[in-house]
Amino acid sequence: MTKIELEKKLKELGYLDLYSLDGSVGPDRVVLYKNYSVWEVFYIDERGNRTVPKLFSSEEEAYDYLYKEAVDMYDLLHKDYGTAQDEIQPSTTVRGDNFEMTYTEPKSEKSRKKD
Repeated sequence: MTKIELEKKLKELGYLDLYSLDGSVGPDRVVLYKNYSVWEVFYIDERGNRTVPKLFSSEEEAYDYLYKEAVDMYDLLHKDYGTAQDEIQPSTTVRGDNFEMTYTEPKSEKSRKKD
């Protein structure tokens, strides 16, 4: 993968601003940095702390890694953790003197929280 292809794909995911592909160091971003003949990928948090770098022998390997990590993050953040439709119950409201509480109970036993 080339730098232009990676930039395009990161932009499509909405993540281009989270990456520094030119080696510039900024807070809260993943940095791609060429250190002599090795490509380093590391994260810098908002306090300037740096993670242990992942090392690559080629620029293309580093770009492929960055794209895979971006897709994995996108999939994780956009995964549907919804409830099956047959488990949805109407809500129940309980009122007291100084409170009101609304809750739903799952239909199946497997959905009930175990203590």
